[in-house]
Amino acid sequence: MDILKIDYEPPPGLPRALGRKVRMGEVSDERGGDPCLLMEKNVGGGLPAGAYAADRPVAGIVKDALSAALSASGLLAGEGEDKNAPVLSAQVTACGFGVMVGFSRCMLRGRVAARVRIEDPPTGKTLFDREVEGHGGAGAGSLVQQALCAALDDFLRKLFQSPGFAASRD
Repeated sequence: MDILKIDYEPPPGLPRALGRKVRMGEVSDERGGDPCLLMEKNVGGGLPAGAYAADRPVAGIVKDALSAALSASGLLAGEGEDKNAPVLSAQVTACGFGVMVGFSRCMLRGRVAARVRIEDPPTGKTLFDREVEGHGGAGAGSLVQQALCAALDDFLRKLFQSPGFAASRD
């Protein structure tokens, strides 16, 4: 198994704070199996030939990505801030890769999906609940890392642009 170090920074240009800040809750991995697994390596005919795994659980990578994006956008409540701030949590439902083969080169297409919720602790009301899926690709270099980071970029952009996401924090 090849262990890959995943360093991720959120993409520039995510929307800035437009309302109440949120606290970061838990991010769980609902995929089952190895929580660090990114993809199986296959040889001709689809026979397994090992795997690529992250240096830490995928749920932790997604949580760090969400926290960094919220912080960069001014949406993350800091320690000691509003204890009644809404809580953002997520369940990772997919993290995978597909190989697209062309005439002279191939490309790795990554996919990250999670159900994201924002809940209001004082009322217990769900303010936002949506499955968000991000896709990204890489055609050269460290394909798995680049495709994962591109998929996380797309996931975060789609989340921040989701109808009701900004409104759930007002």
